Amino acid sequence: SFEMTESNQANIAVIGAGWWTQGWHLPALHRNPASKIAAIVDTSPHPKSNLNPDLEPLETLKEKYSTRTFLSVSDMIEEIGSELNGIVIATPHATHYAIGKEVMAEQDRRKEAGEGKPLHILMEKPMSTHIEHSIELYKMVTRRDGISKFWVNHSANYRVQAKLMRDVITSGRLGRIRHVTAFFASPLKWIFEDPACKGWNEPSEGML
Repeated sequence: SFEMTESNQANIAVIGAGWWTQGWHLPALHRNPASKIAAIVDTSPHPKSNLNPDLEPLETLKEKYSTRTFLSVSDMIEEIGSELNGIVIATPHATHYAIGKEVMAEQDRRKEAGEGKPLHILMEKPMSTHIEHSIELYKMVTRRDGISKFWVNHSANYRVQAKLMRDVITSGRLGRIRHVTAFFASPLKWIFEDPACKGWNEPSEGML
């Protein structure tokens, strides 16, 4: 039988240490025996969020997850980029494009060096706040040979109601689906109109 050891764990770096990362990504990666949190990156030594006033500083996260911490993506990639198997990008929405490009530059370096090791990317939704940036990210991904995978996370796909609906549709019980009308509503006005959340909800150039 297959035995998971430290040598065959996936080394994952998490960029962005805000409330979503500390509440979901880090605990999930830590629980998964197939993954190792290789690094945590945030521009702030102590991330803040009014959505979770109890966010822990990088120094605490470093000890908690037995990992390394960095204040910039470039420093992290320079020091341990070659060790990584995957990167989670969970930063403010408007920063996804620049960080995505920086991570893909490491993919290019590996290819030019003849290294066959992939570097997978899981980017939080939305891909970008600028339509042209999203198109460019898509083009950058499709220009590569597919060894490294790129996903945009959408956790709602894995909620109980979404999984139930998928099972019903794929079972054929509803017959051939010709048209779907869907509506999603959530009371999030308190988030989008809160000035304290401007780091990720502030409109930026190029938004639709």
